[in-house]
Amino acid sequence: MKLHRFIATACLGLSLSAAIPARAETDPAETLRKAAQVCKEQFGSGELADVLKRLDLIQEAGLSYQPSLTVPLKGNQVCKDSTQKQVVLGMLTFDTSYALAFGRKKEFFDTLQYMNTEISSRLKEDFLSSGGMVNAASRLVAEDFTRKENVEKYRDAFQKQFDLLVDRIAVRPEAMAWLLDRWYGVELEAWHLACSLSLHEKWGDALSQLFVQRMRRLEKVDRCLQALKDSKYAGLVNQPERSRLLGEIRSIYQKKKGQLDRSDIRAILDKVDAVRAELLKPCQ
Repeated sequence: MKLHRFIATACLGLSLSAAIPARAETDPAETLRKAAQVCKEQFGSGELADVLKRLDLIQEAGLSYQPSLTVPLKGNQVCKDSTQKQVVLGMLTFDTSYALAFGRKKEFFDTLQYMNTEISSRLKEDFLSSGGMVNAASRLVAEDFTRKENVEKYRDAFQKQFDLLVDRIAVRPEAMAWLLDRWYGVELEAWHLACSLSLHEKWGDALSQLFVQRMRRLEKVDRCLQALKDSKYAGLVNQPERSRLLGEIRSIYQKKKGQLDRSDIRAILDKVDAVRAELLKPCQ
């Protein structure tokens, strides 16, 4: 089965050269502000809400909601460090969007509750309030989860939370670290679901567009990462495992110019699921 379709003057004397100051290193605070601005350009001002809306492509491609493919909502996460918890929260965040796209009220709300009670409430700081998202979801459930305008209200509420987070990123490096952990988790779960659902499906325009959107989101994230490279905060970006995995996904996609076949989808899925499985090992 064929499957087709995201970095001067000459020396005028010792006295003059001594008067010319050495080039100052980039101010870390300025680097952070610029990186926050890049992230805002990629996902702020309605862009994130639009990304969430494009998850409807999963349904439009003829794919179904498969609860067995999502993160299990059982056990606890107490054995994991804060970084691992943030990545898992990112995975669960994508699962809520997956449920939202299919109008799965119970799964959507259960996932948000698990995020809040089992992970977010136990973190020292949660920059994107899962509790706030639970409250927004509660209002949707009370009204009508299946009404399109209510779904859009939730997506808009999520966008507003993200825009507030970007303001914090500009002055707090820990908020940037938090965001990058979440994004990594979102990418893991998004590629896991896209590949799992499409592996044995007949390829068509809608399914092709689903993968096009996945690559576009990956490129948006990469632009945010590039803004931090060669700076004091490069350590937030230069994480070998993450760079290797996302680089391999990009390489497979670009090598085939988007014209993937089943073996390509399987190769991406195997790489993603190996990392995902390690993160989801149950705590004893």
